[in-house]
Amino acid sequence: MQGITLDVTVHDIDDLDSLGWPGVADAHAWDMHAFQCREFIAIWNETIGVSRRAEPKLVVVRRGGQPAMFLPLCVETHVGTRVLRFMDGGVADFNAPILARGAAPRAEEMVGLIARVARTIGRVDAIDFPHMPVNIEANAN
Repeated sequence: MQGITLDVTVHDIDDLDSLGWPGVADAHAWDMHAFQCREFIAIWNETIGVSRRAEPKLVVVRRGGQPAMFLPLCVETHVGTRVLRFMDGGVADFNAPILARGAAPRAEEMVGLIARVARTIGRVDAIDFPHMPVNIEANAN
C-alpha cells in the first residue's frame, strides 16, 4: 500500500506523562499489559533501570498525528556494545508494543519499522528482542 507513513519519535523518561503514555486506567483503549503501563515503566526505570544503567527510549509511533503504538525500550551498554531492548530486564515473560485498540499499525506499515526506530534512537550496535510471541491476543506481534 503506497502512501502509508508512520511518524516515529523517541523520548526520554521525563516525557512519560506528557506523551500520554497509557496507564493502568487507560487499558480500555489499548491492547497492553501491566508491565507496559506508565506506572510500571516509571518504577522499572527508578529501580531495575538504574541498576542496569539503562537509557530509557520511549518510542511513540503515530499515524495521522494520533498514537498507534508505544514501545517501552531502553539501550543498555555491555562491554562497549549498545543493545536496544524492551524495558523489562527479565521481569516480563514476553515483549510487545502497546497497540491502539482498533487502530494498530497494519502489517505493511510495520515493514522496516524497527530499523527506523533504531536509526531514530541513534547509535545501536545490536537489537535484542528475545521474548516476542507471534501473536498477542488478536494482534500480530
